[in-house]
Amino acid sequence: MKILYVSTFFHEYHNRIIDHLEKIRGAKVDRFVLEKKRLSLSLLRLLSISAYKRARRKEYLRLLSFSESYDIIFIQSPYFIPIDILLLLKEKAEGARLISYSWDSIKSCHEVEYFVFFDKFYSFDPYDCEKFEQLQYLPLFYTSDFFSTTSKRKVSLAFVGGIGDSSDRYSFIKSVRNQCEQNNLSNYIYPRIPLIYFIKGIFSGTYYSGVKFRSLRLKEISEIYRNANCVVDQNNPLQKGMTMRTFEALASGCKLITTNASIVNESIFDKRYISIIDRKNPVIDVEFIKQEHPMDFDYINTLSEYNMSRWISNVFDE
Repeated sequence: MKILYVSTFFHEYHNRIIDHLEKIRGAKVDRFVLEKKRLSLSLLRLLSISAYKRARRKEYLRLLSFSESYDIIFIQSPYFIPIDILLLLKEKAEGARLISYSWDSIKSCHEVEYFVFFDKFYSFDPYDCEKFEQLQYLPLFYTSDFFSTTSKRKVSLAFVGGIGDSSDRYSFIKSVRNQCEQNNLSNYIYPRIPLIYFIKGIFSGTYYSGVKFRSLRLKEISEIYRNANCVVDQNNPLQKGMTMRTFEALASGCKLITTNASIVNESIFDKRYISIIDRKNPVIDVEFIKQEHPMDFDYINTLSEYNMSRWISNVFDE
């Protein structure tokens, strides 16, 4: 099987997926990266949006230069690709199955006009899937880096995540950290922000203290989770789908504190291991955090339905 894998920078997940497809399933996979991060393009974007768009279009046109005949063209978050280029791609790739997966909500990315190009279009957002019959619901996953049943935990609560330029997320995490200190709860908080947003914040009168600039690797994050009793998750308010952090935390044997109230509708929800918190007025449940509650076999079995191997089977199998 030959696969063209088209995506934005997907942290390390795209490498894990491609490795599995090649080494476990015997596929030949070519990768095309959308929205490559280059300093020259970042500077061009600051100087001229129109020039930046022209440069990006040249990048997207490279997508049409392949000479291979593919069985599957997989595009993660296709809304980056101009419609006319996607149409040309579909015409050129006659005979290939076009499959898409989106972990953005329709409100965030306006992908409705892209549905017609794909044989299968998956989304992590259950509400979007109810609204649009072309979408098939498929939650995210966890990689093998995270699976752990260890009961020795050094930290009461952990958070690892980006805050972008969101003062909402920054205030939320700051409040959680303060409550941990007030209740003598050990914590590890790693709020990452791109340097450009940090600088923009200073010019707009907002100083983000205690933030980090380096992205942690999956193995570093998994080590943090293995040593934490609880992990905090704040989802995007425009999205109802469960975050990657949700599955990674639970697979690590952590309890989860999340702002995503829609999780109560999922098979993964169990009030022994998941606590819902208000994003605007976050009050952590101290007893929930302190209480030790090892996961039972049935719940671990439920979690196994969300491993990366199952996700790949759902996406790429007929």
